[in-house]
Amino acid sequence: MYRRLSLQSKLILLLLAVCLLSVAPIAYIGYTSGRAALEKCVLAELDGQRHIRTNQCQALLSSIKNQVVMLSANSECVDATVAFTKEYQGLRKTMTKLPPEADQGLKSFYDSVFLPLLKKNSDAQPLMESVYPSDVVGQYLQYQYIAKFPEVPYEQKWKVNSSKDGTGYDAVHQKFHPNLSQFADSFGYEDLMLVDNDGNVVYTAQKTIEFGTNLVNGPFADTHFGELYRALRRSQERDAYKFVDFDLYKPNLNKPSAFIASPIFADARIVGVLILQFPIERLVTILTGGFQWRKEGLGETGEVYLVGKDKLFRTSSRFMVDNPDTALESFERSGIPSSVIAKIRRQGTVISALAADTEGVREALSGREGTKVYNDYRGEAVVGSYGPLDFDGVRWAVLAEMDDEEAFAPVRAFSRQVLITATGIGLVVTVLGLLVSYLFVAPVRSLTEAAQKVAAGEIGAQVKVQTGDEFAELATAFNDMSLGLKAKTDQLQQKVRENEDLLLNILPAPAAARLRDGDKSSTQTFSDVTVLYAEVTGLNELTEQLGTDKALTLFKDLVNAFDEAAERLGAEKVTTSGSTYLAVCGLSVQRLDHTNRLVDGGVELIKIIERFNRERSATLQLQIGINAGPVTGGVVGRNKFIYDLWGETVTVARGLRGGSGSAVRITKAVHDRLKGQYALGECESRDVSGKGKVESWSLSLG
Repeated sequence: MYRRLSLQSKLILLLLAVCLLSVAPIAYIGYTSGRAALEKCVLAELDGQRHIRTNQCQALLSSIKNQVVMLSANSECVDATVAFTKEYQGLRKTMTKLPPEADQGLKSFYDSVFLPLLKKNSDAQPLMESVYPSDVVGQYLQYQYIAKFPEVPYEQKWKVNSSKDGTGYDAVHQKFHPNLSQFADSFGYEDLMLVDNDGNVVYTAQKTIEFGTNLVNGPFADTHFGELYRALRRSQERDAYKFVDFDLYKPNLNKPSAFIASPIFADARIVGVLILQFPIERLVTILTGGFQWRKEGLGETGEVYLVGKDKLFRTSSRFMVDNPDTALESFERSGIPSSVIAKIRRQGTVISALAADTEGVREALSGREGTKVYNDYRGEAVVGSYGPLDFDGVRWAVLAEMDDEEAFAPVRAFSRQVLITATGIGLVVTVLGLLVSYLFVAPVRSLTEAAQKVAAGEIGAQVKVQTGDEFAELATAFNDMSLGLKAKTDQLQQKVRENEDLLLNILPAPAAARLRDGDKSSTQTFSDVTVLYAEVTGLNELTEQLGTDKALTLFKDLVNAFDEAAERLGAEKVTTSGSTYLAVCGLSVQRLDHTNRLVDGGVELIKIIERFNRERSATLQLQIGINAGPVTGGVVGRNKFIYDLWGETVTVARGLRGGSGSAVRITKAVHDRLKGQYALGECESRDVSGKGKVESWSLSLG
């Protein structure tokens, strides 16, 4: 019977059926897709907040590391360490007993000033014996620069420039203290300390009570501050550094403090250790956005905070800042011990007091990152993004969280709106469908829409027709044609992507772009790059020893290791020809430190060849020449092509090879840019073909 109906009758019946049955699927599809999109947006926003602040914290820590390494190598810092150490030892030789007025004044300072201040941030009454300096020199210095000036508040003792005791130490202090304390203040450090090789704190800018004590056997030897000194003192590397995590620090009145240190060298001899103390407020400012959570896009309940490996807070809780009483009530409801709540109430912050043993914290401290819904430290359901923040062996957890109710409020509102709208549409379409069904020719419209999609570039668009008439045959033919076009288009696009990937693996980005544009013959001049030209010697002996096939396989492994090292340092391999290897830095990506990167690369290649020799009992040697300056680069060949560099810079780098043993030789252009960052041999002149005598230096690789 249905087959005998006219097309118009079929259209009316079909439209009525579609109107009655399509409301539910459409509403469901709209709801699920909209909800998924909104949830994804919420999660992406929190994930972005965490990533941004993690990167900012990482940049801050890297900056601090660079500053401590650079300052430890500063001549004034070296001179100050030597001078303070000398005068400190002079006091030790001449002073056997503390004068009575100094002894009485120092003990009075501890009793009446320091211990009461420390008690405010302590669980129990602190004892003088636990913080009082045991060494007479330390007692003397603390009296002269701390206790002797009661009019200066404890946390402002850095203002004392002279004790006026007439000692050589005071003369040295007057000379160096203004600049050292200004550096600490300018860069936001709580303190700057110089420690001699025996562990004596011979100078502090802040003049807190670790001044003059010993970090090996003094009152603060067992603190994270003392552990940092002892760990670094064993290092023999000039640019070494060590960092310790935030912890409560008594000299800083039990406020959380972190330390970073670097050894101080005078020539090749360690003369002491530089230690910088910075407060946790610098990380708090980054993670909280200066406590402007709403302006930072975190709404009414969102926050980003830092948790240490002990699962204690390293930064502030938003809820303690916005409404401490409400926050403390929520802590009590979540079962946090009353002793912890009392400590938080006393110090006014959760830092180093409240534990956040949540699923997000555990995942982040395990080195994983992700986004999910879990219960936070208040016991409230939150949407959280978590991930690790690593620095010098210390791992923190960074968490960006928002209450589940607020985060998914738009999703719930959208769900209600979809339900209301879908119901209304269903009613309206059902009524109107009966009246205007004769206006709809669904198969024709479907074909038209699909054809428009194909014309707009949506290759593969399909037509859905569920009838057995001529339109179904037409739709099938259209679908087959559309799928055929899509398959051909996909194949073509895949080939294009493969060709582009192959081109980028062979050529630098600028050359690849020119070649894609059809320019096969043009060259390009680069005004300032650094070139590394290396030659491996001993391959013939290796071939005779192992045979051609095995030797070739090992040489490929060696070249692969060279390529990985170059890529890791931001350099590019230009070509490998026989036993030579040409690399460049600053070509495709302009870098201010391209010379330093490639010199580091040369040292890395020497390490690779040495490791290769050890692992394979080989005797290969690597001669490396490094030069900086302008070069010309271009594609050589038209159908079978390679990319090459030429010019005086490359010629001179190539000419620095030669000699016995593995070596890295640099030109004057490279030497001038390194500014003493590397240990170098004596200057020597080498004959370079076509260039005459060229000055060069060998890097000390020991």
